[in-house]
Amino acid sequence: SVATAAENTLKLFFKNRFDRGADVRAKTILNRIVALLMREERNGRCCCSLCHGVISYGGFYRQVWVFLFTRRLRQLQISTKFATPPRVLHTGELGTGSMLKVMTNYLATANLLTVCEALVVSKAAGMDLATTYEAIKISSGTSFAHETESQVILNGSRSVDFTMDLVLKDIGLFQDIAERYDVPLELSPKLIEIFKDGQARYGARAQSDEIIRRLEEATGLDIRAPGFPAVLIDDEPEEPGYEVIAKRG
Repeated sequence: SVATAAENTLKLFFKNRFDRGADVRAKTILNRIVALLMREERNGRCCCSLCHGVISYGGFYRQVWVFLFTRRLRQLQISTKFATPPRVLHTGELGTGSMLKVMTNYLATANLLTVCEALVVSKAAGMDLATTYEAIKISSGTSFAHETESQVILNGSRSVDFTMDLVLKDIGLFQDIAERYDVPLELSPKLIEIFKDGQARYGARAQSDEIIRRLEEATGLDIRAPGFPAVLIDDEPEEPGYEVIAKRG
């Protein structure tokens, strides 16, 4: 049934998406969504008859996913920014979404490590770190990792609600995929080596941004600056969700 598929899908979604500290909030949202989908199915209004293809995360039908995350969460006053960004991409066959999730998390990890190196080198060269942050932000070298995680790194809290064991899980899966298809990666093994060392030093449940401490300890530098938040708060107004369509020629 749609409700069963939705429940399994969202359990996997929230399990992968949230740190353990957010489990209560995740389960609350999950229960409300499952109740919603069961009601939609019972009332005959579910979009399954209109849909085609399968999206990732356990067999959700494309139009159900789009309907849920672009319309019904807002009607239920559940924040789409907390649950997921309000953009939905149909990735193809079952499993393709999971592969892309692992790949994008790998990219985010690579961005985090390069940002850490950039901040430490800038500090060593005598640059003001607040100025360095803004210079990166307006340059071609910026990234989502920089614009968000660099702020809590510079604050010193390093609190992003994502831990080193979760990072290692994702980048390890990405390496497994590469090996399965005989792609000889060079950067990926180094990322794994760095985070394994970080986990050994600071613990599996250490915040992923604590990885900068390896360079702080090696150089004796303190990569902090005043004026940056301890916790990121998204105060931008929410926008209506929409489906992203891949360009094909």
